[in-house]
Amino acid sequence: MASPSDSTRLYEIRSLEVGSDLPQYHDWVVDAFRAQLHGRVIEVGAGIGTVAERYAGQVDEAVLVEPARNLHEVLASKFAGKRHVRTFCGLLEEAVGR
Repeated sequence: MASPSDSTRLYEIRSLEVGSDLPQYHDWVVDAFRAQLHGRVIEVGAGIGTVAERYAGQVDEAVLVEPARNLHEVLASKFAGKRHVRTFCGLLEEAVGR
């Protein structure tokens, strides 16, 4: 499968920033999966990390995959210095095996 061009690997970040103002929703999503959130977790489409920041402290390793370059920049910055969190800018197919 061909990779999208760089120009298509951008996402309008404003919609995610607005969504980050809905903490009860994100808490509800994470609470629904909390029992399964342990060991190594891979989140595909991690965006700016709004969901990951709610569970990253309870897992051994979090691999956050985000294809949009502009979102990945925010994501990588948010989790910089957290040794158990790795971010990857690309598609799932590209991240597999890393």
